[in-house]
Amino acid sequence: MITVDWLADAGRLRAFLAVAEHGGFTRAARALGVTQPTVSSLVAGLERAVGAQLISRARSGAGLTAAGAAFAPHARRMLAVADEARRAAAAAASGERRHLSVAGGEALVTYALPPALARLRERLPRLEVTLATADPAGAIAALRAGEVACVVAARGAVPTDLDFHPVGEDALVLIAPPGHPLAGRRRVRLDRLAGETLVVREEGRADRSELEALLRAAGVVPAGRVVVSGLEAVKRTVAAGLGLAVVPGISVAEDLASGRLGEVAVSGGLPTVAWGLAMPSSRDSHPLAAALLRELTAAR
Repeated sequence: MITVDWLADAGRLRAFLAVAEHGGFTRAARALGVTQPTVSSLVAGLERAVGAQLISRARSGAGLTAAGAAFAPHARRMLAVADEARRAAAAAASGERRHLSVAGGEALVTYALPPALARLRERLPRLEVTLATADPAGAIAALRAGEVACVVAARGAVPTDLDFHPVGEDALVLIAPPGHPLAGRRRVRLDRLAGETLVVREEGRADRSELEALLRAAGVVPAGRVVVSGLEAVKRTVAAGLGLAVVPGISVAEDLASGRLGEVAVSGGLPTVAWGLAMPSSRDSHPLAAALLRELTAAR
């Protein structure tokens, strides 16, 4: 049976891959900054552990045997895992790496992250966290600049060159003041909003854009709009009777359960958004971001 210890044999794997890449033990040693006998010894030790000759040795140079060619892609993956494991352990043991910065939309940052972060803090009491609300483009820009470790966002807002890790889904909800006539109906068509005042966010906000698209599709012209900044302001404005609003469901679950707000059931429902964590490729991701992802997915 082949037994290769990913961590203990990382040096052997690295030497083997260097010989395969550079076509010789001397050139591999030069690239690794070690002596040629060291590389030879490491490769020979790996071959003994695997139980097969991986490198063909000749005066003209070194090359992969059939077994070596088959083993090489697995070696690369094993080495990547070993390196990632070392980085994770070093980061967890280092005080300065116990800081986690996350950016994202207001609803997800405010309502989805705190419970998961609280559980993470139970395991890592020294953990310091910075949460920043930002529009999708700004959050992604901060991630690319290394200013945050990960971004909580809708799937559609994450570029394909970043890793997206799905966590859950959230449906938009039409909210009304408690006791509003529309909130008492079983199903309401969107065109019933014609003549109603709507409480909306500022221009350019994702939820404002989604609402306006829904209104256009239904041919609805509201009586007016009350523009406010922030989800809490939206909820309080609706609760005071100044209008209706479409908001992420995660932001009003407790308000609906307590009766502070009413829900208007829309025929056919409102759009549902898949959301999760965006981060660089797993090789470059922050270990604390990965820990946060585990807490989020476990809760779901």
